[in-house]
Parts: sequence; structure tokens; C-alpha cells
Amino acid sequence: AAEQLLACGRIDEGALVLRGVLASMGIHAPRTALGALAWLLVHRLWLRVIGLRFKDRSPDEVSREDRVRVDALYSIGLGLSIVDVILGACMQSRHLIAALEVGDRNQVLRAAALEAAHLASEGGAESARELEVTEIAGVLTERGSDTEGETFARGTRAVGMFLRGRWREAHRALVTAYEKYPNHRAGWHANAKLFAVYSLFYLGDLLGQARRAKQLLAEAEQRNDLYIIVNLRTTSMVDIALAGDDPAAGRAHVREAMDQWSQTGFLVQHWKAMVWSAEIELYAGEGLRAMEILDESRRPLGRSFLLHVQFLRSITTFTRARALVAAASAAPERRRALVGRARRLARQLDREGMAWTAALACIVAAAAANAAGDRAGAIASLEAAVHRANLADMSIYAWAARHQLGVMQGRADGGRRLREAEEAMRAQGIVSPGRYAGMLLPGRWTVPT
Repeated sequence: AAEQLLACGRIDEGALVLRGVLASMGIHAPRTALGALAWLLVHRLWLRVIGLRFKDRSPDEVSREDRVRVDALYSIGLGLSIVDVILGACMQSRHLIAALEVGDRNQVLRAAALEAAHLASEGGAESARELEVTEIAGVLTERGSDTEGETFARGTRAVGMFLRGRWREAHRALVTAYEKYPNHRAGWHANAKLFAVYSLFYLGDLLGQARRAKQLLAEAEQRNDLYIIVNLRTTSMVDIALAGDDPAAGRAHVREAMDQWSQTGFLVQHWKAMVWSAEIELYAGEGLRAMEILDESRRPLGRSFLLHVQFLRSITTFTRARALVAAASAAPERRRALVGRARRLARQLDREGMAWTAALACIVAAAAANAAGDRAGAIASLEAAVHRANLADMSIYAWAARHQLGVMQGRADGGRRLREAEEAMRAQGIVSPGRYAGMLLPGRWTVPT
């Protein structure tokens, strides 16, 4: 029951029920983000000490009490993994320790797969520990006959691809991961559907994103699945509204979603509402308001430790940097300081060391150079942004960079680029390509005189 409550977004109710289940078995979950982080470090240190060895047992060889204990830890690790990332990671590490101790091969498979997803969220190249738990999951998949565990392992692997910016691979894997088992255990199946929709945006398939997101939302509303409703309304439905040149609809989606969501702590969904609300204001040309939205949540975001996840950290940095550039146009007396901060954030994005963050870094560098009056630097960074965005399968960003490049170069030199970018954007349902490009690359982009 607790797992179902968590899976459908009844976070406060689900956590309360599951804490009671855990307490009855002598297990207590941390109640603060700092406590969760401390215990996460303790658990991971313990895992390094004891290693990932376990005595392989079939489910029939394990006591019912041990199975229930491990299953309860799985439920809370799964239910919180895309809501309260640090607490979810903390309980997942405890789940992995318990699964290894008990040795039920099906439970170890699930625990290893979920651990790999948490490690993937840290970003960068796959660590030795991530490769090790992924190998365990692979071996157990070949050895066992647990279709639920095998399906779960495929789904978690696909989410890991998404978190590293491998959008095309992630989408293909997410779509196929659960197709043979549509009634798979609640929780991760919903995440697979959501991440598949998110992937379409980065790939530039906005029509596909809109079609699938609307279908998912209708299905979720029919069964009152708050988790999918809130996650879609704070992200993809905003994307759809902005493509349709309707920022008011985007604001309504976010407002209605957060009116229904838990107000306990600062969860991933609060982060989504913050980022996409700022995107709406950037689309509307309100750079100062976008900065205010980000600044209002700076402290609770910091206390949540969500920025330990590379994807969340990088998207936050990218959004903040563009808000700084947009604000520089509205506050010329602060232009130099704001642009300087944006340039520092561009370097921070580049240091993330991923192909997709490198593309975002070039976009910020181009917008900052343009705001500073460095025409040559802006053009060079736009060229680099187009190239890197294409390499990273991020068509929407490549189109926006080509659009602003065409504007800067004027009708004679940039007319073809501008026309091609606008045609590509309109073909994906973007009503106002100029405003959309201005959201991703804010500032006053002018034709040379």
C-alpha cells in the first residue's frame, strides 16, 4: 500500500505508512536531507568495506521475514528515487546492503539495478562501482527467470542513459523496456514513460513529445495518478504551451500542479516547477522575473542536496546563466556584472565534461558574448553551439543557435540559416521561432549595420 501511495505521488501519506512498516522491523529512515546525506556516506563506505559479494540463493531459500524486510527497503528506495533524491539514495544503499546479506538473487538483481541508476545520476564516465553493480545485474539477469527484475534492470539502465545525455539510446531503451510487461510493478514503469517523453524534447521531436505527453496526462488524470500529472504539468506541458506561444497556459500548468503536490521539503518536482517557471519568463522576455524565481528557491534548493545530481545541477546552471543574460538587457547598469556571472557559469557547464553540457556551455557563451558586444565571439560560440548540439542529438538547441546566427549575419550571409532554422522549428509545432530561440539564447541579437 505504501509503495502504491509513493508511486502515484501521495508522497506524504506513502512515506508515513512506509516509515511505520520499516519501524516495525527496526529500520528507521533519516528525517532530514543532511541526515540522509550522512547515512548515505556511511552506507557507501560500508559497501566498500564489505564489497558486493553475496551467497546466491533462490527465493525459496530465503525466509519470509527477510524477503519482506528487503522488499520494504526496495519500495522506499524506488518510491523516493525521483522525488527526494538524497533520501532515496540513502535508503537504496541500505536496500543494497540488506539484499546482499539475504542473497535472494531476484532481490539482489533489483537492488543492483537501482544502485546503478543512482550512481549514474552523479554523471561523468561510468565509475568502477557502477560498472560492478551493472555487471552483477547482467549476470543475474542471465541466470534467473525473474521477468520483473529483468524488466526493471533494463528500465533503470535506460534512465542512466538519459541522465548522461544519451537521449536517442535512452528513448529507444525506455520505449522497449516495459513493452512486454505493461503491468509491471508501479513506480519505475511511470518513470520510464516520463523519461521517454523528456528524451523527445532534447531530440527535437516536439510533435512526438506533445502527442505522447497529452496521452499520458489524459490516462493519469483518469486514474488520478498525481505523480505523472505533476511531473508532466511542470515540464512537458510547459514545453508544449511555449511551443504554441502561450506562456499563460504554461503558468497555469505549473500552478495547478504544485497546488496538488507535497509541500514537505524541496523535492524534485519543486525543482521542476522552479526551472520551467523561469523558462516561461525567459520566453516572455522577463529576464529579471526569471532571476527572481531562481533566487527565491536558492536556499531550499541548496538544503535539498538535489544539485548533487549532475543533470539537475547542469540544467539549473544553464537556466540561471540565461536568466542573467536576459536580465542584463533589462538592467544595463548591471550588464557587466551579470554577463560576467553568466560567463563563469558557462565555464562551469563546460567542466561537467559531458557532450550535452558542452553544447549548453557554448549556448551560454554565445549569449554572454552577444550581451557584452563581442560580435566575433558570439558568432564563434554560435557556430560551436550548432556543432556540439548536433553531436549531442540536441536538435532544438542547434536550431535556436542557427536562428540567432542567421539574425546576426543578416539577410546576405545568414538568410539561409535563419530560414532553415525557422522551417525546422515550425515543422515541430513552434508557432513563434524567434521568441523560442530568444528563450534559449536570450538578448538583443541584431543585424550588422
